[in-house]
Amino acid sequence: MSTEEQELIRRLQLGDDRFAFEALVRLHQQSVRAFLARLCGQDQAWADDLAQDTFLTAHHHRLRFTHRSSYKTWLLGIARNLYRNSARREKLRTRNTELPQDLAAPEARSREDLNEELSRAITMLTADQQQVLHLVYLEQLPLADAAEIMQIPLNTAKSHLARAKTRLRELLPS
Repeated sequence: MSTEEQELIRRLQLGDDRFAFEALVRLHQQSVRAFLARLCGQDQAWADDLAQDTFLTAHHHRLRFTHRSSYKTWLLGIARNLYRNSARREKLRTRNTELPQDLAAPEARSREDLNEELSRAITMLTADQQQVLHLVYLEQLPLADAAEIMQIPLNTAKSHLARAKTRLRELLPS
C-alpha cells in the first residue's frame, strides 16, 4: 500500500473526508468492477450495482479497516460477500454446464477467439475456482490475500487454484 493510499485512508477514518473517499474509489473501482463482472457472469448492470454497494459498505464501515491486509483486499472481500448474498437472494445461476461443441480448430483461432474460449471454459469452473483464478491472475494478488478475501484457508485456496488449472487444461484444446 502506497503512502498516498495510507494517507487517504487515515483522512477518511479520522474525519470522514469525502475527497479522500472519492480518491480511494477512483483508485480501486476498476479492480472491484472487474472482479464483480467475473462473478456476475459479465452481467455488467448487476456488477455495477454491487460495486456501488461495495464502496457504500466500505464507507459505512470505514473504521473497521484495521490495516491487517491491503485496502484492495478488504474491498474485494466486501465485494465477494455482497455478491454471495445477492446471488443467494436472487437464486441466480451464472455459469453454463457444458462447453460449446463448435470450437474452431486450434490453428484457425484468433486471439479474440482464444479469449472467448477461455472465458467460456472459466464459466465451467466452480465459483470458488473462478474467484481464485480472478484474484490471483487478473488482480495479481498473492494467494494468501485471495484466501483472505474468500474467507478460506490458504491450502484450500491452493487446491481451488490447482483444480481450476487442471480443469482448464481438460476443457481447452491445445
